[in-house]
Amino acid sequence: DLTEKLAPDFLLWNGDQSNDIHFTKDMAGQFLAPACLVIADRWPLAYVRGNHDVRGPEARCLPDFTGTPDDRFYYAFRSGPVACLVMDTGEDKPDDSEHFGSMAAFQAMQKRQAEWLQRIVKEPWFREAPFKILFCHIPLWFIRDIYPTHQRWEFHPVCRELWLPSLVEAGVQLVISGHTHDPRWLPAKEGQPISQLIGGGPQPKWATFIEGHATREELVVTMRRLDGAVVAEARVKA
Repeated sequence: DLTEKLAPDFLLWNGDQSNDIHFTKDMAGQFLAPACLVIADRWPLAYVRGNHDVRGPEARCLPDFTGTPDDRFYYAFRSGPVACLVMDTGEDKPDDSEHFGSMAAFQAMQKRQAEWLQRIVKEPWFREAPFKILFCHIPLWFIRDIYPTHQRWEFHPVCRELWLPSLVEAGVQLVISGHTHDPRWLPAKEGQPISQLIGGGPQPKWATFIEGHATREELVVTMRRLDGAVVAEARVKA
């Protein structure tokens, strides 16, 4: 309903559309028409792959529903004054984790993205944009006070080390993520050169809706709960 009222220039799913992907018969409802709202038929829909979206027997069918360029889950696009990077943070555990049984190879994919990132941010359409945002499912920074005993929630050292030099050099001003189920606004500070916005969780009482409005002078990004209460607001000057 919030989407209908905004009539946005584009929509973006920031990953983990399901806990794991078991049946292709359910995927249209999960990814394209949630609650029978046919959003993908009305607005451009960008998709960020989450770590749960690589799990389950039908996870390899995901490109049939997301339509990402060349079926990759990293790409970039421009919408008015905003240049958007979409990148794939992969899983939330290292490739050698016992949970994967030696079947994971996400770090090679994360490294390929670092090489792609170096190229894409130099293209004129991206370089000349007044605003530059990175969308990625797992945050590059997080506060561990919600999960103090879970070492795996120290996000996301591999991607951060690989990508951050290019992101800073390109002038990326904001990272928008999900994953933690705990909405947070982390302004840029020493040791964190880019501001980080983290969305909420899957239960309605923790869910958040993020909207952005951009002119050539200012980008305003507001995160609300479903009842309309503002959780955080980020203002970025061109």
